[in-house]
Amino acid sequence: MARMNISVPDDLKARMDAAAEAVNWSGVASRAFELELGEIAKRQKEKDMSAVIQRLRASKLEQEDVAYKDGYRDGKVFAENEADYSDLKKLYELTDQSDWPDICESAEDAAYSPAEAVHMWMVGEDTFDRSESAAFWERFCGGEYPEGEYLRGFVEGAADVLAQVEDEL
Repeated sequence: MARMNISVPDDLKARMDAAAEAVNWSGVASRAFELELGEIAKRQKEKDMSAVIQRLRASKLEQEDVAYKDGYRDGKVFAENEADYSDLKKLYELTDQSDWPDICESAEDAAYSPAEAVHMWMVGEDTFDRSESAAFWERFCGGEYPEGEYLRGFVEGAADVLAQVEDEL
């Protein structure tokens, strides 16, 4: 991976250092660079395939951001209004596993969708019911099982609510 140095205003650096959570600032910067390259590609009058690819790459990142934010919001709503402690504890434990998105993607050798795998993790394999899982996700996604960034956002949004209040419980 290539390295580069960038300069930021002192007050911005101080706020970054004071952030309440660990942030991969290189990842944040890389994402911003990708989005700006996409804007540059949009403005080109004559586009070659590399410009088209760059524009689409940026568009994909923007869509993933929206999906993650929607999922995060819905996960918080679930945690604040419906979830019981054991639901949130299970989702929190899931986020502690660094490979949890992979766990969801490969659930039961693809016998379950990633969303079903998350719901199964939450309610327990012994009590998992596909129709209940479908009804659960219907409330948030309107009939389609979520996946990808929405699902990651949902789990992390719900887990963050528990993290914020756990010391009070």
